[in-house]
Amino acid sequence: MFEEKGLAETEKLQYLKRYVSGAAKECISGYFLLRSDNAYLDAKAQLKERYGNDYEVARAFRRKLEQWPKIRSKDNLALRCFTDFLGQCASAGESIPELLILNDSQENEKMSQKLPDWMRRSWGRTVVEHKRKEKEYPKFQHFVKFVRNEAKIMSEPILQYNAPPVKSVAKEPKKAVHHSYQATVKETRFNCIHCNMHNHKTSECGRLLAIRHEERVQFVKDRRLCFSCLHPDHQSKDCKNKSQCQSCKKPHPIILHREKTLPKVDKLRNKLKILALLKRPLTKLATRR
Repeated sequence: MFEEKGLAETEKLQYLKRYVSGAAKECISGYFLLRSDNAYLDAKAQLKERYGNDYEVARAFRRKLEQWPKIRSKDNLALRCFTDFLGQCASAGESIPELLILNDSQENEKMSQKLPDWMRRSWGRTVVEHKRKEKEYPKFQHFVKFVRNEAKIMSEPILQYNAPPVKSVAKEPKKAVHHSYQATVKETRFNCIHCNMHNHKTSECGRLLAIRHEERVQFVKDRRLCFSCLHPDHQSKDCKNKSQCQSCKKPHPIILHREKTLPKVDKLRNKLKILALLKRPLTKLATRR
């Protein structure tokens, strides 16, 4: 914590300004204009008065749980996010008595409705078995453990790569060529290994592009993907469908392109350029349609 670094009160105030956001930052925005030594302590006291109350903290956790959207069947990223937040609720419940209400069966029913349908059925079987053995409804900790375990299972590569094949759709007559571009995109299915979405390829994934280049390379290594086409099951030296970078013309997808020793502004400009190049094939297709 920056309070343990022996900083002046004015410096602590600047750190506080950096680490708060939203309504909390607006609450103490007036103190950032002051230069007195008491400004930091007054801002801290204001935050504690408004957000340090256990009841308000518990209400914030419960409100976020209630507003959490239902998780789709194959959205592993959303499931992991929900798992992380449930873990936060469990940790907070150890010191905030108001969160013990999450052990209630009706509260659990509300939370279970956020799960994919197949996982909710599995949780139902777990509840029945627990009630048979323990003669009581499972506590919130059991629910958190169940969701965390299912999320871990769903993140296993073997389940991601061996998804059941999509049934082929009967071909339309040739006049279907005049269908709109939007309909054509909906019928086209891909399989992005990074985010498990089916509307783009791994080499066109915006989420993969958003992380640092070193992390992108590590992701390719961890998943044992080909550095030339980002497909599994073979190495770059055996690749028969090598991509050509549209920026440097080397044999790798443009999403793995890296400009060396660029200032931050130029790096951002280069990333935007790559994004534009990734979207270019779709734009051309729309024009032809």
